[in-house]
Amino acid sequence: MRLWWCPLLLLCFQLEASPYNCEYCSGSSGTPTQLTLQDTLKDTLACQWSVHLASLDVRSQSGEVWRSKGYLDPMLHLSASQAWWENNTRQEGLALPDGTSVTLPLLGTLTSHKQAGIRFNGETQKIQAQLSKKMRCGTEFALGTQSCREENPIFILEDPYPSFATSQINYFQKTQTELFFVIKQPLLKGFRYGREVTNEKTQRLQLCASQYQMLWDISKQLFDATAAYWNVVKVQRTLAAREDEEREIEKYFEDVQALVEGRQMGKGELAQVLSSLAQAKAGVMVAQQQLVAAKKRLVLAMGRSEEDCGEDWSILDAFPSIDDAWACHTGAMDLARCEAIHRRPDLVSLCYQVDAAQTGVQGAKNEMLPELNLQVEERLRNSNYQKRASDAIQGYFVKVPRQEFSVALEMTWPIGHTHARGDLRVARSTRDQAVTKVHRLSAEVEADVIQALCNQINISASLRQLMQSTEESRVYVDSQQELFRVSQTSLFQLLDSRRKHTEAQIKQEAVHAEYSTNLAKLRLLMGMVLRCECNNEIIVEDLTEVPSLLVQGVS
Repeated sequence: MRLWWCPLLLLCFQLEASPYNCEYCSGSSGTPTQLTLQDTLKDTLACQWSVHLASLDVRSQSGEVWRSKGYLDPMLHLSASQAWWENNTRQEGLALPDGTSVTLPLLGTLTSHKQAGIRFNGETQKIQAQLSKKMRCGTEFALGTQSCREENPIFILEDPYPSFATSQINYFQKTQTELFFVIKQPLLKGFRYGREVTNEKTQRLQLCASQYQMLWDISKQLFDATAAYWNVVKVQRTLAAREDEEREIEKYFEDVQALVEGRQMGKGELAQVLSSLAQAKAGVMVAQQQLVAAKKRLVLAMGRSEEDCGEDWSILDAFPSIDDAWACHTGAMDLARCEAIHRRPDLVSLCYQVDAAQTGVQGAKNEMLPELNLQVEERLRNSNYQKRASDAIQGYFVKVPRQEFSVALEMTWPIGHTHARGDLRVARSTRDQAVTKVHRLSAEVEADVIQALCNQINISASLRQLMQSTEESRVYVDSQQELFRVSQTSLFQLLDSRRKHTEAQIKQEAVHAEYSTNLAKLRLLMGMVLRCECNNEIIVEDLTEVPSLLVQGVS
């Protein structure tokens, strides 16, 4: 079974199972269908709500990564403004004294009149376009241009100088165009570990953590579905054993009834058979109820509702065979423990969270530094002065643009750094908490893996003994039946042997289900439920086999 793994993000699973068209659902004819473990795992991946929620968590975290990268987007800034202004300074004490000579640009030397004054009256238009880009190291680049036009920016002369200040010539215009390129480089605070850069790195690490956490959540759901599947197998086999017992006791009843009618046995023996038969029927009814409940749990573990699946379906797969050859390997425990530490998705997720927390500490330390910025700027400026409507005053145009180059160093050092100190303390506490969680989970993983291995060894040995006991009890029942036919054993011994054989069967099935479940649990604890291939695919491992790592360790 293969799932597609995106190189950066695992979002969803594309499986062929339809939520309302199961292979194991009963058809219109009502014929019983069969469900395999592979079908169970496939439908769990396609329909389980927890799997869908885990993929949505990863998708949400991927959105956080995209949002954290927003500061790297180029920014285009456009602006346009216009201002009108009028200011007559005759009443503000700025009038020229009578007879005063003043030299003005473009007009030469003029002599004021007692009624003359300087008046500012005009408008300003400004257009600016700028393209800026910020890098991860904190460097900011800006390239832009602006154009500013001022009308009547200098003066207006009023009477008594009509030759210079008539209504046809008192209107001037200045146009100034600039092209600039600016580089701003932080040298301390904001260099490499600025707030935005730190946030981006943290979100990327959190995305990796959420991906592995999703793998762990999926693995747990697959284990839960597997455990529910083996529980159905156990109850189904228990029901079969109870039904076999009921049929055999009914046969005993017929044989005893024939003996009673032939006066070869007393009527009191019938009561003993009827009592055993009633107990067998009660056991069948209890097993049927347990089977219904087990199927419901399996359907829920698969993420389905009871209406989606028919009631007349059975299990196809048998319990896995016993494989304990690896148990004699002295290094199996250490090998399994070491591999679990490196493979467990939840532990890997916590390690990514530690890296994210450490990145936050580095960012908080960077915020403690003073702000020292180096700014390099180059400008090309071109100005145009001209008179509108009249040639009385000749305008001029600066044909060669003026080039300006500037270097600035700016430093800001907050006194106290209270806010930054608090952020650093929080970041360090978060990191220490993540490290503590890793240590705690690592110890739990080692203990759980060792316990699961020990349980697997003990269950395997116990299952072998129970299988032998069941076979011997079957032989004993057959011998008691032969002896009963020749009247060399009692009816009580025959019924008791049959009851003990049923109990042995039920116990064997229970231990075999425990063996199968613990085998899947061992894979879960070792992080070997899902396997990532080099071609970006996720493969669901065979949960009915011992991890190949242990088998290879034996060889």
